[in-house]
Amino acid sequence: MKYIITTLLFLISFLTAQAGDWSPALQLSRDGTYPSLNFGVPAITVDNNGTIHAFWIQMLEVDGSWTNGFYDQIEYRKSTDGGITWSTTENLTPEYTDERIYYMKAVCDSENNVHLVYMRGSEGYEVLYKKFDGSVWTEPESIGYGTSYLRMNIDSDDRIYVTWMVGRYAYFAYCDDGIWSDYNQIGTDEYCLENIKFDNENLLYAVGDCRTYLKPYLFIYDKLVESWIKIEEIPIDSTGFGAACAISDDNEELFVNLSQGTYADSKDFHLSMEMNTGEYSFPYEYGEDNANAPEREMYIDNNNYLHLFELHFYDLDYVSMGLIHNIGKNKTWETIVIDSSSTSGYSEPSTTFYKKDSKFHLLYMKSDLINHITRIYFRSKLNTTGIEESEDLIVNDFILEQNYPNPFNNQTEISYSLSQSCNVELSVFNPKGQVVATLVKSKQNKGNYFVTFNADNLNSGVYYYQLKTDGILRSIKRMIYLK
Repeated sequence: MKYIITTLLFLISFLTAQAGDWSPALQLSRDGTYPSLNFGVPAITVDNNGTIHAFWIQMLEVDGSWTNGFYDQIEYRKSTDGGITWSTTENLTPEYTDERIYYMKAVCDSENNVHLVYMRGSEGYEVLYKKFDGSVWTEPESIGYGTSYLRMNIDSDDRIYVTWMVGRYAYFAYCDDGIWSDYNQIGTDEYCLENIKFDNENLLYAVGDCRTYLKPYLFIYDKLVESWIKIEEIPIDSTGFGAACAISDDNEELFVNLSQGTYADSKDFHLSMEMNTGEYSFPYEYGEDNANAPEREMYIDNNNYLHLFELHFYDLDYVSMGLIHNIGKNKTWETIVIDSSSTSGYSEPSTTFYKKDSKFHLLYMKSDLINHITRIYFRSKLNTTGIEESEDLIVNDFILEQNYPNPFNNQTEISYSLSQSCNVELSVFNPKGQVVATLVKSKQNKGNYFVTFNADNLNSGVYYYQLKTDGILRSIKRMIYLK
């Protein structure tokens, strides 16, 4: 009964949350009470059907006593409705009764298979791989050995890349059609790769640093020649060890985020590189007291806004801590606090951005420092960035007008203009990101159009409507329905 009531309360909160706000924190794990049970190392990914896959580590005592040491197992849950309800917790590695798991990453391919890598061991960690085809998990496969900085991503051809460090040196391996390559060293200096992205031609771009010279570096890998075709210093005086990147949809700019400073007193620096010329913009600063932590992530949305997720400290005693979401465009940034507490500790955030529905999903560990309890939490957010911006910031060859009247009662008109013949989809969705009406889904010629939207069967509230042409999201606007 308690579980049913808790689920209903979360559902009500989830459904009534303001669009664009982060959903209420939903606890996915049990309560972990130190030392008998603890949780950590979250990983999250989403497939093409919108199914969310969440992973974390449970730490247990060997033979029931902390004096014997600890061992880790991997727990897993999934959600097929955007994070409202979840499957029961599944232990993916019940056979593990010794040794720790220190790092874990997950991605999905175009056929909705889930790929998981993690490091397990006592000193030199084994890099292990598991695959889920929707019904069965494979047995773990060894793909190498490492010590830290496990990273993973997948290109549009479903080639999986994994990078990690062995001591002070970087290594990588890739998987084509289920076959893993040998793992090989990246360069000859003491490199570390911290974030991996792909351009439209499946060139791999990674940002990180060189521990030999204490400088940030850019790495580019071309699978056509199976070689790292560029390893070069990024022109900024930064000595931090946190980095993230994002690539614009038009394949013209690489955006780079770098930290500088000590772990709890670092600043974020941003710059971009023109991908055709390799020229960098002048770096600028944003943010203070951000954790100089390597686990950060940056995305770019359909309106060319950057979204950066990282840890943040609110005092120099390293006590008041939180997870933040930075949103920026044209050197103007805004910071949203997702979760923070002076009595809690947090893992570095594990995030994913599902562009199909323009939704962010976040998984993190929160530790109650007073009662020594760890929990895994999930949150999500419908990205509405750019909805209120002026038309000159939106693609100007396809125009979506504000509905009239707005607010409206029962009916309103939505107008739009097309600069060329294309496949058009005009849809209305609720604050959860669920489509409640498809107003147009057909091929239309160049010209001006309008359509009447009738909301008789809907509840009062805020709704959003979006215009897609040839499968590309052009604009989103907000409207208010008052019965």
